[in-house]
Amino acid sequence: MKLSNIFVILVIVAFAAIISCEGTNDPAFKGNLIPLEVGKVWVYDHAEYTNNGASGFETESEAKIFAKTENNTYLISNLFSHSEIGQLGIHYYNDDEGFYSAGPIGNLENLLFKYPAKRGDIYYNSEQTSMDIVISTDTLIVVAGKEYKCYGYESKAVDNPDSYAVTYVKPGLGIVQYSRYSISETDTILTMQRKLKEVKNESGN
Repeated sequence: MKLSNIFVILVIVAFAAIISCEGTNDPAFKGNLIPLEVGKVWVYDHAEYTNNGASGFETESEAKIFAKTENNTYLISNLFSHSEIGQLGIHYYNDDEGFYSAGPIGNLENLLFKYPAKRGDIYYNSEQTSMDIVISTDTLIVVAGKEYKCYGYESKAVDNPDSYAVTYVKPGLGIVQYSRYSISETDTILTMQRKLKEVKNESGN
């Protein structure tokens, strides 16, 4: 085989490898934003802070999918907080428009994370009391020594401009970082943050 032919083949192989790597790192893939299966556990480093920004509470927290309903929705403990208070009975599922939550029987469904999405997309919950903005589609978040390219979402109550939450989600993996902020007259203060530590499966499969 001629050297020129070998060179062409090597170039093609290298180009294919680059495309493959870029496809792996590109968050706009064709699967579900947050894959759901019973037994999956996201382990987070969870920290809460006082109103002046000082550390007040730190622990390890697990968000676990513990059941699947007959409607193909999933029950997840501690997805956004260390305590289940206010989260019991909430169902979660993926749809063509993104990742949803729904309350028990008869409650309205809410789009939590639009996906696919474009930066600047704005959407509201079912009762028009909460507004969400897609703030990024390619932010690099480093947690537990690993780097993830994430979609970023900012959520705030329509009638309460003094606080908001920012969530970074790696498509195909889950929530990588979740932060809550409080706005004072002079500053924006971090009041709570969850950073992904590891993902595991306790289903036994």
